[in-house]
Amino acid sequence: MTTPQKSPNSVSHVEAIIRVPLFQGLDPAVVASIASSLVLHRVAAGQTLFAEGDPGDAMYFVDSGSVEITSGTGSSRVLLAELGPGQFFGEMALAMGTSRTASAMAVRDCSLLELEGPAFRELVARYPALRSALSRVSEHRASSSQLFSNEAFDLLTLGDVHERISLGKDPSNTIVLDSPGVADFHAEIRPVDGGFSLVHLGSAGGTFRNQQRVIESELIEGDLVRLGSCRLFLHDGKLKLFESNRGIRVEARGLGRQVKNGKRLLNDVNLVFYPGELVAVVGPSGAGKSTLMKLLLGMDAPSSGAVTYDGANLHQNMEQFRSVIGFVPQADIVHPELSARESLRFAGRLRLGGDRADVSERADRALAQVHLEQAGDTSMRLLSGGQRKRACVAVELMTDPRLLFLDEPTSGLDPNLDEQMMLTFRELADAGRTVVMTTHATRNIAVCDVVVILSAGHVVFAGSPSEALSYFNVSDFAQIYPQVEGNSSEGMADRYLHSPERLHWVQARQAATSGHTVPRAKRPSPLRRVSGAFRQFPPLVQRDAMVASRDRVNMGLRLIGPPVLALSLVSTFDRDIFSSAGGGGGHARDSITLLYLLSIINLFLSTITSSVAITREGAIFRREQLVNLSPIAYVCSKAVVLSIFAALQVALILGVLLIGIEFPGPSSEVLPRVFAALCLTSLAGMGLGLLVSALSPNADRAVVIAVLVIIPQLIFGGFTVPRTVMSPISRVISDTTVTRWSLELMGGITGVDQIIEDESKITAIPPGSTEPFTITVSGPFDHTFEVDERVRWLILGGFVVLFLSATGAVQQLKPRLRLHQD
Repeated sequence: MTTPQKSPNSVSHVEAIIRVPLFQGLDPAVVASIASSLVLHRVAAGQTLFAEGDPGDAMYFVDSGSVEITSGTGSSRVLLAELGPGQFFGEMALAMGTSRTASAMAVRDCSLLELEGPAFRELVARYPALRSALSRVSEHRASSSQLFSNEAFDLLTLGDVHERISLGKDPSNTIVLDSPGVADFHAEIRPVDGGFSLVHLGSAGGTFRNQQRVIESELIEGDLVRLGSCRLFLHDGKLKLFESNRGIRVEARGLGRQVKNGKRLLNDVNLVFYPGELVAVVGPSGAGKSTLMKLLLGMDAPSSGAVTYDGANLHQNMEQFRSVIGFVPQADIVHPELSARESLRFAGRLRLGGDRADVSERADRALAQVHLEQAGDTSMRLLSGGQRKRACVAVELMTDPRLLFLDEPTSGLDPNLDEQMMLTFRELADAGRTVVMTTHATRNIAVCDVVVILSAGHVVFAGSPSEALSYFNVSDFAQIYPQVEGNSSEGMADRYLHSPERLHWVQARQAATSGHTVPRAKRPSPLRRVSGAFRQFPPLVQRDAMVASRDRVNMGLRLIGPPVLALSLVSTFDRDIFSSAGGGGGHARDSITLLYLLSIINLFLSTITSSVAITREGAIFRREQLVNLSPIAYVCSKAVVLSIFAALQVALILGVLLIGIEFPGPSSEVLPRVFAALCLTSLAGMGLGLLVSALSPNADRAVVIAVLVIIPQLIFGGFTVPRTVMSPISRVISDTTVTRWSLELMGGITGVDQIIEDESKITAIPPGSTEPFTITVSGPFDHTFEVDERVRWLILGGFVVLFLSATGAVQQLKPRLRLHQD
């Protein structure tokens, strides 16, 4: 270290001290005295502060820069934390007078405030309150291995374990881990043949041993185990826990992206971002900002190079990092019909599970972090653009992410809102997270720690905002854009390649982290998310029902449209159209027309109303899919809610129709079957609409496609062109239409075949004869409705299953399609 200097008793130092559990609750005068005893040190990157086993004769506060805390050596070396400004370490070794349980090294130039052992002991002797606090800590530590911030502590000694040890969030577990991403019953450690086995219990988040997802695996010395955001490691025969709120070190080495036509979207990108840093990726349109964001986030796979999180290859260990990444896309990831607080609570139930009280508490805390407490119960559609964007950020904060990506978060905001949002992001980074954002706006970029400027896929600058102004010799960030757009990107990238800024911000950082690379891991195979689907289904249904009920326009159309259409049918047809009038087939034709129109109306309404159900939530689904949303649960929840509306639609139509139409036979037998047949028709339309919605890129396209899909149902349903006069090809197409089977089923239920038969018989008296005779006139619908109802019921039900299964398959494939898309 450099020559120590006495530190001023600043307010920020006092705030840092009272965050230490040992010093909490002390009189302000005592805290001020502790602050006045701090000594300031400047430490160069790469310098070791202390090693594991050294005497614990001091504690430290990070004033600027960052410090890495590790345990073990060689292959068993475990990275415990990378601490930034406002964080502290070494307090327990100082308080307990024990040796260091970990090593500390500066990973970039930093300023540390040191509380030395002699000064600490003098303070303890001077202040009884501090002696009492130290005594309490000693007693508690001896009895329960109390967890203190930035201090690894022992959970258990494996040598003492003779039965299963359960780990999870539920209080009944042997070891309770109340952290984001940890399931109620997450994993077990079981004694096996003189050793120990780590067993995953089926939670959606997975259990990882040394970066590998495992179902059951041997647990040996030096292993690192990750459950959600908790990291446990086996050292000296003891299972230790280090649960930190730090960010993630993100590194891109030689990163490139090339599409199928040979065009390179990114070229040899090398960057390193530290925890606690706010990073802005800027550049003109087409510079490669979104491409870089997708690669750093894991949404796309690089053509060359690699992205690492804390030394682990991201794309080979994506499952491991899902629970610690936050991502806010340009499109809103909240439903406009819900309030901000409701959106957060549903997001929490989907991503975290747990009891609702815990989720509500997290929602309130997340709203407070983005200063949205007062507007938390306001409908999202009534919030301003800046408030909606902050609500989207709050959704991500529900899981307390260590790494937060923001895609154009200030796009379209006025200058005042732009400044507010940037200051919010600054606060999130100051809390220890790594925050990376793409942006066109440069008005408030000075609050960032790092600015990365791209041009045509090349990095032409990476450094601090002030260095960017000096590098381009401008006084305002807006003046950088003309230089970037007006010069060769290759030339500018070459200039930066040999600049001092690159040496400091890229090469030195890569050199400082080069020893942390984790061996290449096999890409984990996807697991079936059955348990996750069951857990996610109830909140998804509740959310869909709430969204649908608050969509007043669509709700009004659903309640008013069917009765209006039914009234038009009542006004068109005679009450007794299902009774045979004899001769000419007039009533038979009318009854077939009515049944056909009933089939078409229900199919059409259900298809159209469901054709945008998935498409309009594209951004929400994509974001939730990144955190293990089950596509099956998602589609099933949509189907359940829309099925209720489909049944309501049929009930409204039939209810009005009964006013003016008399159905044949006993009502108790015919009407329930007609209702069931129309419900199946509506459900098939609902499934068809969901499939269209899943396949469509946007809502406008979905409606057009839905209409195009319905038209063949009109043409080949068997009424406008009877099947008896269809060509062979047309009959094959007709077999694939819902309307054909619906019409035939309802015709059989209502006895239309008997009406046709009765009306096909014509009685006449020929000239010169007094004896009448009867002739049978054939028609296009002869024998059409002489059907086996069971077959029609099965086929209509098969359409429902087919369309919903296809929708689920499309949603299931979407992440894979997106990962490899160009």
